[in-house]
Amino acid sequence: MAWIELHDNLREHRKVYVMCEELNINKAHVIGLLCLLWSWCNVYAQDGVLTGLPHKAIAVACDWSKNPEQLIRALIKSGWIDESPEGQLCVHDWEDYAGRLIDKRASNASRMRDARARRSQEKENARAANVQRTLRERSENVQRTLRERSPHVQGLPNLTEPNLEEEEEERAREVVLDGTEEPLPDVVRCYENFSVLIQPRTAHSDEVLGSFLDDGLTDDMICAVIEEAYENGGRNLKYLRTVLQRCSDDGIRTLEQYKEYLKRWRNKGNNGSSPKLRR
Repeated sequence: MAWIELHDNLREHRKVYVMCEELNINKAHVIGLLCLLWSWCNVYAQDGVLTGLPHKAIAVACDWSKNPEQLIRALIKSGWIDESPEGQLCVHDWEDYAGRLIDKRASNASRMRDARARRSQEKENARAANVQRTLRERSENVQRTLRERSPHVQGLPNLTEPNLEEEEEERAREVVLDGTEEPLPDVVRCYENFSVLIQPRTAHSDEVLGSFLDDGLTDDMICAVIEEAYENGGRNLKYLRTVLQRCSDDGIRTLEQYKEYLKRWRNKGNNGSSPKLRR
């Protein structure tokens, strides 16, 4: 709560008697006018400058119902308000009395901004850790399922003569589609993230992701969109393709551009959420 500094010798101050004479009122009324003026400035004119304000507005702030010009003249003559040669008005010695409060408010505002930034960073770190944990757990589940199915597949009889050339081609395709081998550079990570976070990979899903890679969207940017889709519950190819197409249409192709896009969205007051699209 804001407060104003009020000295105990105010009631005997020479300026109070000058205002009493100018306005033909008693000391209690003068002190009340001053307290109203100072407390109003504390909120609405924190630098103490009254230039540009209608005199009637200042009179209303002081709860003065008579002639506003009479009040302003009395405040100037008694020295409670300073008037420059250019006609500018400001509360006398306002910086000395209210300066500490102004500095405290600025310090509080800075501290609150820092606290909000820390909370935002902590939330982002927790979200990233959650995504990585989900990726790891789902990948482990996929690997475990493949190991459990492997003996049954190996035990099936071979009813045809082996074609070594075709087997090599099939194994090459399985490396991309299963994700059981080491990832290939650049483009395989988004396929793996899709199969772990969105849905099992198909030739069609690979074709869709590949088309966006061909359009210039980077692998790490597509991975970020996949993670956001997972967080928003958009765990299907149609939703992901809609988001990627919108990014492509808007010229968003790198991870940095996508992060900037999310930052602008969240700064619009969307409670830290990501853009929602109809699925």
